[in-house]
Amino acid sequence: MVYKLSRKDIFVVVFLWGAAFFMLTTSIYELLLASFSVGEVVRNIGVAFLLFGVGLTPQFFSKRISKAFNEIEQLQPILFTREIRFYINNIGLSLLLLGWSISFLLWLV
Repeated sequence: MVYKLSRKDIFVVVFLWGAAFFMLTTSIYELLLASFSVGEVVRNIGVAFLLFGVGLTPQFFSKRISKAFNEIEQLQPILFTREIRFYINNIGLSLLLLGWSISFLLWLV
């Protein structure tokens, strides 16, 4: 399942996956060396999953916004199946919400 990507699509994938990698590395740095904030680390990992999931469908960024949102379910990911992309995005959203919940609970205490 190899898809021919345009130069613009390759740039989008590299940018989004680079941002996801940056979020993961800063989260690991914060977890190991800096102040230990569980909520922020979980949120950063969630955002990294979301950026990786969005980077799986770079065709989304080369269409008009109204057309892209109507056809988001038909866009084929470049690496995995649609179901795996769905799970990656849902894991990212779940981790993001969990990180906010943890931060809120720690703020209350």
